[in-house]
Amino acid sequence: MAAHRGDRQRARRQPDHSEELQQPVRCPPDVAEQIVQEYPLEDFASPELAVGAVGTDATYSCTARPAHVQLPRYVPTYEYEFADRTAPQVFLPATDGFEYGAAHASELPYLFGLPTAAHPADLTNPQQELATSMRRYWTSFARTGVPEADGTDRWPAFTPAAPSIQRFSEEGVETRTDFAERHRCEFWASLG
Repeated sequence: MAAHRGDRQRARRQPDHSEELQQPVRCPPDVAEQIVQEYPLEDFASPELAVGAVGTDATYSCTARPAHVQLPRYVPTYEYEFADRTAPQVFLPATDGFEYGAAHASELPYLFGLPTAAHPADLTNPQQELATSMRRYWTSFARTGVPEADGTDRWPAFTPAAPSIQRFSEEGVETRTDFAERHRCEFWASLG
C-alpha cells in the first residue's frame, strides 16, 4: 500500500508527471495535473508504486465504495483489503524493476493454493500463517455467514457509521477504519 500523505503541505512544486498519467488513467491534462498533486512522487518508494496507487485507488478502491456504503442496508457486510506487498504474482511473469505488490486477485493463492496457476509460487512461512488466518475467516463466513473463527481476531461488520475493514498484510491481520482516507476516495469522488 502506498504511504498516506495526510495533511502535509508541500514546500516545493512536484515535477510534472501528468503526461505519464494521462495514458494509463485516460484523463484530460487538467485532471492528470490534479492527480500529480494528490499523489506526489516523494510519497512513494518508486514512480511505479505511485502509478500503481493511482490505478488501484481510481479503478478498484474508490469506485466500489458507493456499493459498500449501500450494502449494509440490506445484508450484513464484511469488507477486506489484501495488502501483502510481497505477495507472489501467479498470473503474470516477474518483471525487472516493477513490483506488482498486492495486485488485484493476489490473495487467491492464499485462499486456494493455485498450484496450476500460470506462474505458481510458494508462500513464505509468514505468508502461510496469513493464509491460514484468511482461510479460517472465509471458511467461517461460508459456514455461518459471519467471519469469526477460533484463532482469529474479531472481524466487525462494515457500516457507513463504522467503516471497519479487515486488512490482511505481511504485518498480519488488523481492523482499520481509514480505508477511504488512505485511498483518497474524496479526491476521486470530486473528479466525478
